[in-house]
Amino acid sequence: MHSITVTLVYFCLLQCFVVTLGEVISPLRGGDISPNLKVCYQGEPGAYSEKSLRSLLGPSPISVGRKSFEDCFRSVSTKQSDYCLLPFENSLGGSIHENYDLMLRYDLTIVAEHEFRVNHCFIVSPGVKTSDIKYAISHPQALKQCDNWLRARNIIPVPTYDTAGSAKMLKEDKNLPEGCTKENTAAIASDLAASTYGMDCRCSNIEDDDSNFTRFLLLSRKPLAVHSTKDVKCKTSIVFTLEETPGALYKALACFSLRDVDFSKIESRPTSASLLSYLRFRGKRSETARFRYCFYLDFLDSDSSEKAVNALDHLREGASYVRVLGCYPVKSNLVGKVAEDLKRCKDLNGGSVTRIDGDEKRLVKIGIVGKTKKDWPEVPDGVKFIKNVEDVKEYEELDVVVVASEDALKQLPSLPRALTVLEGSLMSRSRSLALGKCKGDVMICHLCPEGNGKGTLVWDGVRMDDVRRGEDFLRCFSEASWKTVEMDCKEHDDFTAKSQFAAMLTGRVLSAQSLKPSPVNTSPVMSLFDVAETGGKISFDEFFKAYKHTSGSRMIMRGMREALAEVEREIEKRQSYLEAKDEMQGLDRLRVLEEVKKMIREEKSSEQKK
Repeated sequence: MHSITVTLVYFCLLQCFVVTLGEVISPLRGGDISPNLKVCYQGEPGAYSEKSLRSLLGPSPISVGRKSFEDCFRSVSTKQSDYCLLPFENSLGGSIHENYDLMLRYDLTIVAEHEFRVNHCFIVSPGVKTSDIKYAISHPQALKQCDNWLRARNIIPVPTYDTAGSAKMLKEDKNLPEGCTKENTAAIASDLAASTYGMDCRCSNIEDDDSNFTRFLLLSRKPLAVHSTKDVKCKTSIVFTLEETPGALYKALACFSLRDVDFSKIESRPTSASLLSYLRFRGKRSETARFRYCFYLDFLDSDSSEKAVNALDHLREGASYVRVLGCYPVKSNLVGKVAEDLKRCKDLNGGSVTRIDGDEKRLVKIGIVGKTKKDWPEVPDGVKFIKNVEDVKEYEELDVVVVASEDALKQLPSLPRALTVLEGSLMSRSRSLALGKCKGDVMICHLCPEGNGKGTLVWDGVRMDDVRRGEDFLRCFSEASWKTVEMDCKEHDDFTAKSQFAAMLTGRVLSAQSLKPSPVNTSPVMSLFDVAETGGKISFDEFFKAYKHTSGSRMIMRGMREALAEVEREIEKRQSYLEAKDEMQGLDRLRVLEEVKKMIREEKSSEQKK
């Protein structure tokens, strides 16, 4: 999903700059970082997640607080952040299922783990006496973990949305629960929250159980290439689904146990709707099963070891779906690219702590040429649709210009300042055209609207000096409920080009039949009409272009002709069979009738003889 597509000449120039200048140059494609390493977490500044981040990575990275877990996944996927550190299980509260579900939805991989000891602190405003405290505000789980300590002091727990957020509310004296004031209320949060908001930490380690640990996982866009050694032990996390057959789970686990591969965790979760759709598409979903489960498994070995490779190959033979979520070192070790990124960040930024509170958004101005709002009603609001392609004034102050047709690209004036995004279903061809025409930054994308203002944007950052501008462009779509997927142009075309050409061909054939809907049409029939309608909108020039540039298009057309001929042969066979059957039945009736007549004649003859 994240393979790098850069021309050899450009790569050589980049290397020359690195060697001659002795500087670390920010790479142009996904997965690599800028000198300012950004790591996001869920929560307010001072949250336990940020303290865990500092515990694992130190003070050098920029910590970025996000409102939700999904915001963290989206931030890394769209390159707004380099990594995210999220909690996945707690020794007292169990697994955080939302994050496991998000791992299936987003194409991120685990590159490190960190077991963090949670120490709750009793935080008050400066100058307030501890004896005056009547209420304690915090997240419900934190309050529950300190219940005995609070009861012993007759302090009433009042739940709020967040631990660090409670300290922030107390500091600002805003949005406090009813009856709570700065003078009579304390917050239960981390000591980092106390120092962040200038509060006093009167007592620490107030939790009832000192075995409160949270396992955090560091997520990245690209996996590590790590191997188990004497000094570095590895762990691999996978997820898989099984068919509803007796002994299926036993056989799956035997793939590892027979090879002496040890487990550290196994857990089942209901299968997400998107994964069920994938299994249905692959034809591996049992329609009789109302509930399907994913199994999350951690085993203590590298996924590249001989035993693990054989075990995973064995598992894939019997499983409906298998995905490696990540291979990473155990016990907070940082190796490979993560360690390199962190060292680079330390060398450049020193040991000062930097944080960003919020999304650090900036406005990006986007224009589209070659399409109208009627053609693309699902695109985010605020996008400018340009009518006169050749008018340079139309592009003034635009940061991003989306070119939606090859004809528009030919008429496009030189735009060295803007990011040019060429949209097309054949991304490899779009890449060649854009690099030949455009002098500035270039991104290739394929917009796939799904209705209701949603869709999927597949993109490849072919040439981007200003990476931040590309991130802002992608963020506009992700915030409008679009899913953004980074994919190499060739990889995209290998996945989709043939199926898209087949859909276009089917649509044109159906459109030529002049089919009309009726009041009793079922959902499958209406889907057929949608295909016909879409095919009818595609001009022959566009269709011929797809035919010309789709590898195997002739094979697809020949295959469809052969399939249609096979259907006709099957119909003729059945028709001939039915006709022969009717004929045989007619002959049988005549034969029976003759036998009856013969019996009647014989009976009459015998009576006459008597």
